[in-house]
Amino acid sequence: MARRAVKRPVLFWLGCGLLAGIACVAGLAPVLAPHDPELPSGLPLASPSRDHLLGTNDLGQDVLSQTIAGARSTLIVATGVTVISTILSWVVGLVAGLVRRAEAPLMALTDLLLALPSVPLYLLVLTLAGPSRRNVVLILAALSWPPFARVVRAVVIRTRVEPYVDASRAIGAGGGT
Repeated sequence: MARRAVKRPVLFWLGCGLLAGIACVAGLAPVLAPHDPELPSGLPLASPSRDHLLGTNDLGQDVLSQTIAGARSTLIVATGVTVISTILSWVVGLVAGLVRRAEAPLMALTDLLLALPSVPLYLLVLTLAGPSRRNVVLILAALSWPPFARVVRAVVIRTRVEPYVDASRAIGAGGGT
C-alpha cells in the first residue's frame, strides 16, 4: 500500500511534465521544426538520416517537422473536445439526475448516441459539415459526452437518496427536485 502512495505523485508529476513538454513543443513549433513542414526538403520516402531524423513522406516533406507542427493542432482539438464534452456531460447528467421530467428524454438521447457506431457517424457528420478544426472539435465533443453523462446521472441519483440529504430536507433545506 505504501508503494502505491509513493507512485501516484511521481506518475502525476511525470504526466504533467510530459504534457508541459508537448505544450512547449507545440508553442515553439516554428522555431523547433528543422524544415518547413509544408515544403519538400528531401527525396520522397527517404529513410531517417542526420538531416531528416524521422525520414520524409511520399512528397519529400520532413516527417519530424510535420509531427512538431501537428502538435499544436492536436492540443487545440484535444483541449476543446475535453472542455466542451465535459460541460455537456455535466449538464445532461445533472439535469437528468435532478429533474425527473427531463430524465427519460435525456437518457433516451444518451442511449441513442451510445448505440450508434462512432467512427462512421463522425465521418458522415464531418463530411456534411466540412473539414475544419472547429467542426472536428464540435463534432467530437457533441458525440463523446454520453458515457460521462450516465456516470454523472448515476452519482446524482445515488447522492439524492443519501441519509444526509434526507436529514437536510427534514430541517427545511431545499431539495432541488
